[in-house]
Amino acid sequence: MSLVSLQGVGKDFGGTTALGPIDLEIEEGEFLTLLGPSGCGKSTLLRILGGLEQPSRGQVMYGGQDLVRVPPDKRPFNLVFQNYALFPHMTVFDNVAYGLRVSKTPESEVRRRVSAMLEMVDLTPLGGRHPRLLSGGQQQRVALARALVNEPRLLLLDEPLGALDLQLRKRMQEELRSIQARLGTTFIYVTHAQDEAMSLSHRVALMLHGEIKQIGTPFEIYRHPQSQYVAEFVGDTSLVPCRVIHSGDENAEIEWASGSREFFPHYLSSPWTVGEQAFVSLRPESITIAPGQEGMLGGKVAGVMFRGAGFRYAIQLADGTDIWVDSPSAVSGIAVGDTVGVSALPGAGVLVRADESASAIVDSPGIKQPA
Repeated sequence: MSLVSLQGVGKDFGGTTALGPIDLEIEEGEFLTLLGPSGCGKSTLLRILGGLEQPSRGQVMYGGQDLVRVPPDKRPFNLVFQNYALFPHMTVFDNVAYGLRVSKTPESEVRRRVSAMLEMVDLTPLGGRHPRLLSGGQQQRVALARALVNEPRLLLLDEPLGALDLQLRKRMQEELRSIQARLGTTFIYVTHAQDEAMSLSHRVALMLHGEIKQIGTPFEIYRHPQSQYVAEFVGDTSLVPCRVIHSGDENAEIEWASGSREFFPHYLSSPWTVGEQAFVSLRPESITIAPGQEGMLGGKVAGVMFRGAGFRYAIQLADGTDIWVDSPSAVSGIAVGDTVGVSALPGAGVLVRADESASAIVDSPGIKQPA
């Protein structure tokens, strides 16, 4: 069931459209992540939801009411930011209790709810400490507890793990997901890190230039990209140029530069044009490699890298395209300079449209390049 509905929401800055129009249904109890590079509009959209930014157009509907003119403190939403904004002169307990006390909640109820929330985020022994004596992860949990203790219908999180080191960030991802599942509160999470989005979310909205380019489950975003941008941003992929020969509702026949032909699925509602230039997106783990020239495509081994969980082979095709193949172990009989054949596993590979906007963000933070 929809909790919040964004209808034609847009935002202009200095006469330039920075966001929108955005139409988005936020479902009750879901963990929805707004993902994209810096400047894509995800934080602006979050601030509009929280009432910290006024949209230039559109409606933010909640319970039949448009919230656009409703101030932040009157909305049943709370926010958690990257810098936590804890009160340094207050203890952990008093930080978490602050909102309840401002709203004149009886002290007995304050103590009950704060104690329960501190237990949930595993901070009960630290209730009497001040924030300066806590680690980054502990401070993050205090900020989360303070936001959740008021029992908001929607929690907005703007890159809350961005200041943490890698290992602590991974642990906090697990805790966030666990807390959201236990409480059932709707989370809207902003990040530029695709690994966070994929591991935390029920759904991901991938944004670029103020627009939602694709929204779906992490599986759908990863396996069913609808454009070059989506395929490149989420995970590693190799994009092999091709030409469309025939298009059906779900599959299309393509021709490689070598002249050979294959069928690949696509996930577009609009049809392909015969002769249209496109790419086949091939994930490294979805390709096999073998000595010789037998296979879907042929090329030469340009490099081999050990990556801990296995080996990555860089293959250069005859047309100069580089592709990457992951293997759990070294492939027998293959060395740098050898001629090899590569093939996609059954059902692997997706036909995607070329997206000129993708080239502008290839080196943006959060985009994981094959290497």
